[in-house]
Amino acid sequence: MAVRIGQMLLEKGVISEDDLAQAERIQRVGDESLKVEAGEKLGSIVVKMGRATATDVIRALCEQKRIDDYILVGTYLVSPSLVAQIPLEIAKKFSILPLVRIGHDSMEALVGSDRAHMPDETKEIENLLGIKIEWLHVIEKNLAKVIERVYAKMADRGVRSVRIGEVLAREGLVTAEEVEWALKLARRTNKKLGRVLVDENLVSEAKFYDVLSRHKHLPLGKAAEIMAQKEAGGVAGKLSRNFAVYNEVVPFRIEDSKLFVAVSDAETDLAELKKIYHCKETVVSIVTMSDMLALLKAFYGLEDDEARSKGFEIQSDGDEVEVLAEVSEADTEAAVSGEQLAKMRQQFERIFHNLLHEAIKRRASDIHVENYENFVVVRLRIDGLLYDARTLNIDKTNVIGVVNVIKVLSEMNIAERRVPQGGRFKKRTANGEVYDFRVQVQPTLFGENVVIRLLNQSVSFAPLSDLGFSKTHLKRYTKICENPSGLILITGPTGSGKTTTLYSTLDHLRKDTTKKIVTIEDPIEYSLPRIQQSQSHDLIGYTFAAATRSFLRQDPDVALIGEIRDEETAHETIKMSQTGHLVFSTLHTNTSASAASRMFVLGIEPELLASELLVVMAQRLARKVCPDCKSAYDPKEEIVKMFYPEGAPGDMKFYRGTGCNKCEGLGHLGRVALAEFWYIDQGSRLLISKRADEDTILNETMGVSLFPILSDALEKVRDGIVDIAGLPTVLPMVSLGPIARIMHDKGLLASGRKVEA
Repeated sequence: MAVRIGQMLLEKGVISEDDLAQAERIQRVGDESLKVEAGEKLGSIVVKMGRATATDVIRALCEQKRIDDYILVGTYLVSPSLVAQIPLEIAKKFSILPLVRIGHDSMEALVGSDRAHMPDETKEIENLLGIKIEWLHVIEKNLAKVIERVYAKMADRGVRSVRIGEVLAREGLVTAEEVEWALKLARRTNKKLGRVLVDENLVSEAKFYDVLSRHKHLPLGKAAEIMAQKEAGGVAGKLSRNFAVYNEVVPFRIEDSKLFVAVSDAETDLAELKKIYHCKETVVSIVTMSDMLALLKAFYGLEDDEARSKGFEIQSDGDEVEVLAEVSEADTEAAVSGEQLAKMRQQFERIFHNLLHEAIKRRASDIHVENYENFVVVRLRIDGLLYDARTLNIDKTNVIGVVNVIKVLSEMNIAERRVPQGGRFKKRTANGEVYDFRVQVQPTLFGENVVIRLLNQSVSFAPLSDLGFSKTHLKRYTKICENPSGLILITGPTGSGKTTTLYSTLDHLRKDTTKKIVTIEDPIEYSLPRIQQSQSHDLIGYTFAAATRSFLRQDPDVALIGEIRDEETAHETIKMSQTGHLVFSTLHTNTSASAASRMFVLGIEPELLASELLVVMAQRLARKVCPDCKSAYDPKEEIVKMFYPEGAPGDMKFYRGTGCNKCEGLGHLGRVALAEFWYIDQGSRLLISKRADEDTILNETMGVSLFPILSDALEKVRDGIVDIAGLPTVLPMVSLGPIARIMHDKGLLASGRKVEA
């Protein structure tokens, strides 16, 4: 365990290799100065060494043990279940903070404290909890105030909500993270936790109310049974419509001075009903929101529009995603009968459709289904980051069925699980949007993993002006695209937005109907009108290079070569540019300056490249700060130092998103391009001809013809578009140190005051 925790802290960048080696040595022999005995747990040692915080270690423990039963309060990971079991008086008496429970099977808990505890104190706390505890030293000057603050914040969350959330989490219906997110949304929207959980498809309505009825010890009623009672209509009619609809209560029977009432909220105050009906007691049955809607419609004539205004979900047949492509059974080699296939689809297709529905709703670009030894993880890539899916419960018992559904839809061989397979299918939503889904299935040690790319075919491309380029560079770039010939390169890693930039550029160029545009792509992601697009097929010899040669006989004006990935394609691309065509292509390099050396490696002569190259753009995609919850803050000093070697300007303000309903609590909404432009002027051509290395190119051209991506990124930070804390996950950090220094020396770093382009 110790080595694993240490390795995880090392991989996260919390500690260095030297720190890990020192901690392991102390673990073996102890250290009197740190008051560490031999054999102490590694996490505790690195905390006492001052190399990590208690929170860092707890996060690693949670990840190691796959625990999600915690809530982040301040800088501490607090276990709601332990807070509920340890009264504030006890926490203050023993100076303890109930942190994350570890080892659910062995019923142990992690408890933080700022002092050592005697065995009898430990025993008293364990007797209180009925479980064993493990101590972790917490570095905190005034832990007593922290404890009071933590308990106060937990109380502010609403004890009732936290408790039902805990029950749902313990039964495996939701995770603690989902409960925390739903609680935040409930407070912002003034809704009950249960309504948020159901509306957001985190848990089914039936399962939520089943848990709630057992938790509150209330019978679970049914609308059909209530409406079938003869006196129900008369009893309900004595209550005013406004009162019933506003409070969501339906009285339906009177018996022996007892009023029987159906409610959808177990905490509804029914004292007023005793006065209205002159009853001594109310007998409550809890009903689902759907059943309450049915009762209010039946007894009080509630209309759909009014129901929607109160937050009821009005279901329609068009809410589901509909399949466009029919599944072909003939193409699969598996010995699966039609009856078995139909049964399989009926059982698992609904789970998969719910996943697609959530992915589309949450703006996901990719879906990841990951198989591990004892569990399955389903994640969505949103704005470049992966987040756990909420709406379904795929586990080891059903993952094979779900994967088979995906493979059948994608026309793959469901019997083959030893080699990777690829496929695609289409779906459309109720509002008519058509999505193309690209599927890749990869065999792994514990089963098949699936990645699905979502492409909305119904949206038009954003114009170049909406991609986030500065006005100066946009004007210069579009002017260069008017050249009759030459080579324009877009560089960056996979997922950096190269395709979007190229498609937006071609969409701009196709408006000139006097020009013919051709492309060779792998794959064709979007269909563009008035552009001749081709799909490469390496197996039959229709490669990028072969397609480029054939383009010369198609009399094009503009050509897009999807990627220069080999020497032959590089030569054919240059040849096409030389023969009087404007050519666009991509390279997988980190910076624009390194594009030249990459072309040299592919066998292109420096003089030839210098004569044809017009501009090289390197780009990345950064998460945009959500405008609805944007607020100023002070980022960590080490982050600022990465980009401002001598410190940020005094009037510089930094912004981040705090999380709101619009961005689903993420703090970011959409992405924006960070671009680096290298305009090939006469000086740049001379450098290319001399095979100048990247450092020489940077020193000679920066601020003259090369405008680094760091400059664009910091301008967007200054303007409140991007959070500086997110840049290290986006930019090529290896080269940024020297670039930041050169920019500082040349006075190119963004100032605190906004400068109009």
